[in-house]
Amino acid sequence: MPALGVFCVMRTAYLAAMTLAVCSMLLGAQASRPVIRGDRYLGASAAASVYLGSGAHFAEIRERNMFATTVRAEWVLENAGPLAMSTTMELIPLAAVSRRNGPLRDCWTEPNGRSRCQVAESEATLGSGLIPFGLKLYALNGSRARLFANGAAGIMLFSRDMPVAGSRRMNFSVEYGAGAEVAAVRGGVIVMGWMFQHMSNAYTAPENPGLDVNLFYLGLLHRRR
Repeated sequence: MPALGVFCVMRTAYLAAMTLAVCSMLLGAQASRPVIRGDRYLGASAAASVYLGSGAHFAEIRERNMFATTVRAEWVLENAGPLAMSTTMELIPLAAVSRRNGPLRDCWTEPNGRSRCQVAESEATLGSGLIPFGLKLYALNGSRARLFANGAAGIMLFSRDMPVAGSRRMNFSVEYGAGAEVAAVRGGVIVMGWMFQHMSNAYTAPENPGLDVNLFYLGLLHRRR
């Protein structure tokens, strides 16, 4: 699929999520309450990356755009006062990674200090993933709004070697971030936040420069209990 078509689809999904969120806000937050032990949530979100030229990073490759859709399940394990903890699981049905504007050439430094360069792909790379091991800590567990920090780990599988030829289609993924939730109607929750995602094949292939992306996401969760 051409890169332009992929990004049109992903941006449409992102705009749809924003529209749903705004509609929920306009309807008000009826029967809202803090999360409590035993609550179960199911929802979806759309994310788009923002390139940051500086800041903490673990990978050699960062000059990429990424769009992703996510289906998320959450189970609240415990709550005490303003704090609560839950476990999360994420399914990523579709992700698209493309190059930012610039020369079609990737360069990185290997652990032995040797510099490597190779011609890069111009088309977007598609993928999907499963992030089954996640924890979410609510630092402010309010009835109308909540603040949280979260982290998770899993795997991503792409249509070709990611992020460079000679690495692997399958990458391990580690992510962490923070965000906020705003109560909507009938147990619904609008979620927005930032996530740092690191992907790597853990040196199981000849090449392993890794990929880092900073993602901002918007979505909806619905309480199932």
